[in-house]
Amino acid sequence: MKILVLNASPKRRSSASSLYSSILRLPLLGCEVHTCPLCGVGDFAKALSFFSWAETVVISAPLYMDATPAHMIAFLEQADKYCKENLCSFRLYVISNSGFIEGRQNELHLRIYEAWCRRTGMIWCGGLGIGGGVVLRWMCMLTGLFAVLDTGKFIFQVQTNELTALTVLRCYSSMLVTAAICLPALICLWRMGCRIRCGCSCKNKYTRCLIPSFLFIPISDIFMVISALTYGQLPHRLLKRSKADLNNEKECPL
Repeated sequence: MKILVLNASPKRRSSASSLYSSILRLPLLGCEVHTCPLCGVGDFAKALSFFSWAETVVISAPLYMDATPAHMIAFLEQADKYCKENLCSFRLYVISNSGFIEGRQNELHLRIYEAWCRRTGMIWCGGLGIGGGVVLRWMCMLTGLFAVLDTGKFIFQVQTNELTALTVLRCYSSMLVTAAICLPALICLWRMGCRIRCGCSCKNKYTRCLIPSFLFIPISDIFMVISALTYGQLPHRLLKRSKADLNNEKECPL
């Protein structure tokens, strides 16, 4: 099966959409899968060139203002024309992730792609709406980090204490907590990958991170405030000198 995966986040690096599409590829081993960035207008031509080749297209995109990102609206308009002119035919799956805690907040976003399929004659095979997308991305990254740290703790404990089931749980408690928070999304992504592999369609599914809303909301508020104060960049990136600054230093040495 020929599968085209489009990472439609405007962020070229470190986006939740690209992480979810990477996880989705795990059950697609053995299939012919091509991943293509779709971050802006400059990526449209390359992405459209694969539409005639693909039997299945998967779009992983964030939810912006309860809808699809602006560049994706322009892309869908061009894709409509391209598909009709080149007689394309493929199955479409969509992964939508949002900063809202409830996965159902992505419902309108998925319906936009479903309507596009009805207009173009493509086959809508269902989508997955993930709530708390950014938090889940960080939890997935922390799970790997804690796995390494907890393994070191486990090795130390085995050398000094008797090995018991309680010792194992205590050593890997951090990893287990972060893994549990991600578990519903990981299961849904795996099941979606299996459906894509079989060419099956289903109703839209919705999931979320396993963090209580009363904890998620203040944590996300703090994250957004820090992100706004740092212009969407991590603090260490703000201290990094830009290429323009380096060029100015070369042109005007002290």
